[in-house]
Formats: sequence, C-alpha cells, structure tokens
Amino acid sequence: MVAAKLILSTKVSARLLYQNPKLRPICITAGCLGLGLPARDLLVSPQHRILVSSPIVKRMFGEQGALVAAIRLTSLPGIFQVDDIDDVEYFHIITPNHEILNSEGVLSESFLIGPEASKIINAAQMEDVASLFPDQIASCATPSAACYIPTNKLQKKLIMRHVKNNRSIVCQ
Repeated sequence: MVAAKLILSTKVSARLLYQNPKLRPICITAGCLGLGLPARDLLVSPQHRILVSSPIVKRMFGEQGALVAAIRLTSLPGIFQVDDIDDVEYFHIITPNHEILNSEGVLSESFLIGPEASKIINAAQMEDVASLFPDQIASCATPSAACYIPTNKLQKKLIMRHVKNNRSIVCQ
C-alpha cells in the first residue's frame, strides 16, 4: 500500500462548472470497465488517468497497461461527463513518486508532480507540495510516470479500438 504524503483538495463551484464545462467530473458507473469494476460509481476529474489493461493495450504499445485520461473514456458505455452537478471537490493524493492507486477496485494514478501541477492546484497548495517534495519541484525535468502514458491522440485511438471491438478496458 502506498503511503500518501499529502492530500489536497480543490473545490469547484457550480458557477465555475457552468462557465467552464471542461471542469465537470467524469462518472464511471459501477461495473462498466469490466470484471465488475468499479465496485461503486466513481467520480473523477476529466484529467485523472485510469489504468487500462487489455490485450489491445499490449498489441498497440507493447505494455501491460496504459494510463488514459478519464475524459477520453467517455466514448465507452457507462462513462460520461456529469452535467447536472452543483459543485465538486476534487482530492489530490500526492506521493513522493507517481504511483498507481486503487479507487473502488479501479487502478488509477496519484497526482503527478510536474510542470502542469500549478494549473490544477493553487499557489498555497503548490507551496505545501514544494516543501514536502523539493527535489521533484526543483527538477525541471518531466517526472517519471508510474506507467506508460500515451499521447492524447493515441489515447483516443486506444479507446476507439475498444469501442469498435466491444472490449472491456480492464482485463486480467
């Protein structure tokens, strides 16, 4: 089990969700990923990446799994962007290294500390992250990911192949 070093949250108001639909959460309904997963409905941010593990991933990338942004999964049955939500609070689990975590049985990522982090968390939160993880923040290098992350174009192609072939994205 991975020990979190820091858990932060970001609240997004109904007004901001209305003004910027790209911030609305993605609902992954119970059982829609395959193998009965997730165990319960799961709400995640559109950018949050889910581990896809299937024979299609293996054929396309030569990898056992790939991290795919939740927004890319909305082409699959049972996964959609929530339109009717008053507000949302996103939680960011930050660990010393990028890790794979279990959320309702679904494998997904911890917060990836890198150049894009400041777009998601506010300045005060970024200071907290910097105080706990100075090496990761000081390094201008791209952090190493816990698992292969395809480009957005390849993520779309991967999911379209799952849709076309009517295959689950989680297989064991």
